[in-house]
Amino acid sequence: MPDKPMVSVCICSYNHARYLPQTIDSVLNQSFQDFELLILDDGSTDNSHEVLSDYQQRYPDKIHYFWHDGHGNRGISYSCNVVLARTRGTYFTWLGSDDYWLPEKLAIQVKFMAEHPTVGLCHAAAHTMNAAGELFPAIGAQGYISTAAWRQFIIANPIIASTAIVPRRCFDEIGVFNEDLVFSDWDLWIRLAAKYAVAFLPEPLVAYRVHGQNLSISNQKAATILAHNLAVIEAATQALPDLIDADLKCKSLANVYLRAGLDYFANEQIDEARHSWKQAAQYLNSALPCESEAVLMGAVSAYAVHILHAGGWSEASCEQFIRRVCVNSVPRLEKQTLAHFHVTEAHMSHVQGRQAEVRHHVAHAIKYHPRQAIDRGLQSIAADALVGPITAQRLRSTARRVRRREV
Repeated sequence: MPDKPMVSVCICSYNHARYLPQTIDSVLNQSFQDFELLILDDGSTDNSHEVLSDYQQRYPDKIHYFWHDGHGNRGISYSCNVVLARTRGTYFTWLGSDDYWLPEKLAIQVKFMAEHPTVGLCHAAAHTMNAAGELFPAIGAQGYISTAAWRQFIIANPIIASTAIVPRRCFDEIGVFNEDLVFSDWDLWIRLAAKYAVAFLPEPLVAYRVHGQNLSISNQKAATILAHNLAVIEAATQALPDLIDADLKCKSLANVYLRAGLDYFANEQIDEARHSWKQAAQYLNSALPCESEAVLMGAVSAYAVHILHAGGWSEASCEQFIRRVCVNSVPRLEKQTLAHFHVTEAHMSHVQGRQAEVRHHVAHAIKYHPRQAIDRGLQSIAADALVGPITAQRLRSTARRVRRREV
């Protein structure tokens, strides 16, 4: 291994033997090669040990594989700190043992960090993929460099850990992972953002796998995840008392209860869902569990899209979920939210070149909310799906020429 690698890559794995080869190969195949790869197995009971031992034997100059005493399971927070203590790189970065990096991930981020030395945390967009490895388009967002990102980070965790890179020196100044927290990465992002500039790169650099083990749509997980999120908010409030005032804490708590309500609705736990949304509304001093009906509609639709692709739900199940939520909260939003769901699906299908699905979703969006028919964006992708992109572009060009002549 190099004496002083530029990047230390951390993989903490638990029972992900079936994903590990793709994950590890995505690091080894990076265009940027000045890294060390530290892999800690956190007490797996599958054949992870055999897989990882084989990789270390084949790549002794790159991979350092180790485990806890007695091959015990100590949890992600403790495990990350164990790895962090062994790192020698200028930068520290993570990779989930069921995710993988695109080939330019390290090259792009190392170059960016070198050009922006005040940045203490850089994260990026990611493709979502399901358990079978099917990729879905990254939902676009604008890139930024901000010294005020901590305000948004306290309200919700926007970071997929496998996209993040942090200068190693930052841990000496703000501390390591809080081992009392399960969602210690969210707590870490808040503390980093409170002290350093944060950057977001809009180019997808990672494929993030969502499957049954990390989805919250199960009766026990919904309540457990709510408790873990509340613990992070309390820890952050105690760590940053001068930054997190009562208003900001209430917004964060409201958002956590909003998400918990969606999890409960997905499980058909109606009483628990209503209680969570009542809590959210109380924190906002509002009749809604969020800032507006538009925000609520977007949140419900986005959740349905997520579980359609990652949770293995059918389109019919997603529509039933949307109806269940709206009937038990804001009934007048039902048709608009169903239309919003199909509009989102239409645009995603367009990016993937699935023209039959575009036509299907456009038709359903207009059925549920006829005003969608005058949306120019939807008109454009519908035209592409109906007559093909080349013909549609010709028709648009012809229409522009006609309008110019009329003027």
